[in-house]
Amino acid sequence: MSGFDRSKIDYPGRVAWAALENNTKAEIAKLNPETTVWTYRVDISNEESTTAAVQSFAKATKGTIDILVANAGYMPETKRIVETDADDWWKSFEISVRGNFNLIRAFHPLAAPGASVVHVSTAAIHLEYMEGFSGYRSSKIAAYKLFQWYAYENPSIAVVQFHPGLIMDTAITRPITGIIEEAGLIPDDISLPGDFAVWAASDEAKFLCGRFVWATWDVDELKATKDDVAANWDKFTMGPIP
Repeated sequence: MSGFDRSKIDYPGRVAWAALENNTKAEIAKLNPETTVWTYRVDISNEESTTAAVQSFAKATKGTIDILVANAGYMPETKRIVETDADDWWKSFEISVRGNFNLIRAFHPLAAPGASVVHVSTAAIHLEYMEGFSGYRSSKIAAYKLFQWYAYENPSIAVVQFHPGLIMDTAITRPITGIIEEAGLIPDDISLPGDFAVWAASDEAKFLCGRFVWATWDVDELKATKDDVAANWDKFTMGPIP
């Protein structure tokens, strides 16, 4: 179970996941029986499939949606552009870009007043070149711009994007475990992005709407930048090139 799973169920609530490991629902019930969980098998790249799942959840809860956490992504083969399988490379765009496009459009008419959207992005969108990551990184930077535009177009909805840290044993990192180990990168604890996502969806973090931050950053220091963020449109964005 991810850190977000655990953080989310510290209090009674209603939660929907588009994808879960088989035993996750049972684990949630053990941690907090008062939390109701709906699970859906969704092809996020398919508009009808995504919309049906989101509408089903809203109907089941007889209400609107307060928080959307967008965490879908895909790691294609880590090969050079001229060597990679075209369909596999493009799948990263089908999931990270078209999938999140579908998710936003399904969520929007059901969003509660003052709703929050949290997009789990990646620091890879602004790190130095690593061979073989053209598909993953280019799709994630496109997804970043998608959510940034959604924030601009809908100022009443707080949209925060963040890098979750380096979390091992996920659908993204499993295919590149060898690369991570060879590079000597140090993984973060899985509770880090979970705890940060809960904060990012709170009223305290609304000043970060339209911004990109890291889960590893100190929250108190982030809150101290509130006035600076308000005064500078490019603060915590992939803004002007120096």
